[in-house]
Amino acid sequence: RQRPSPSLPEGLRRLVVSTETGVDVRDFFTMQRILKRHRFVHTVWNLAAPLSVETALNPNVAEQVTMNGMRNILWAMYEARVKRILFTDSIGSFGETAPRQGCSARWLTENPKQDPGSDYGRQKRACRRLLREFWTFGGDPRFAVLPGVLHSEANWGGGTTEYALCALLAAAKGEPFAC
Repeated sequence: RQRPSPSLPEGLRRLVVSTETGVDVRDFFTMQRILKRHRFVHTVWNLAAPLSVETALNPNVAEQVTMNGMRNILWAMYEARVKRILFTDSIGSFGETAPRQGCSARWLTENPKQDPGSDYGRQKRACRRLLREFWTFGGDPRFAVLPGVLHSEANWGGGTTEYALCALLAAAKGEPFAC
């Protein structure tokens, strides 16, 4: 458990104290305990998801973490009367037919023709459906489609995010890069 610096503003100190890491979202009872312990929490940020390459290599575990984890979080939130959740989505969940220009947020949430071509994308899409159901029960779900994250380790992974890292490493060496 982290101890916040006394020089931090009160709002940030509470955020540091209420941040939980290393939680297995597949364990519903842990989710319940966390929300009971932090009764003042009004927003849950669900960052639990395997990388797309990990999903391809082990789809059953990925489904347990991504989809069953989301169900556990939402059910625990419902019981604790926590309404707001932020979910990190992926462009991979929208598929090949997603418009590349002039797209509104409504298309992203309501288009029935989304065609993700991978288990990773299908699982993220299924989570958006769970969030929509949570909304019908008074929840306030939000989602963000984030770009790939560059990591501190030199070459860590096997997913599409590494294209950016490999391109930057090649550029630093003055070498060409093609993906």
